[in-house]
Amino acid sequence: MGCSVISFYQLLRLQFARVLLTNTGMSVREVSVACGFSSLSYFSKLFGLHFGKRPREYREAWPELEPAPIWPGTTISLIEAAKQSRTGRA
Repeated sequence: MGCSVISFYQLLRLQFARVLLTNTGMSVREVSVACGFSSLSYFSKLFGLHFGKRPREYREAWPELEPAPIWPGTTISLIEAAKQSRTGRA
């Protein structure tokens, strides 16, 4: 699959966090816990590394007229995102 099981699971949780941030009114802390992160600071740092913005910044920067992201639904899209994340391409 091109990535470790841990990397894949981590990316899966971050993708879910992205969906929660843009589709719900949950606080960043609530999103962090809902996605299985026990440390808010670690979640924020990891989210920033993968998506280029900290969770709060990501939520605030989402354009009003742009549809919120949906759950990716396919494993291949998650694997491609993990590969791009490892190579530094967004």
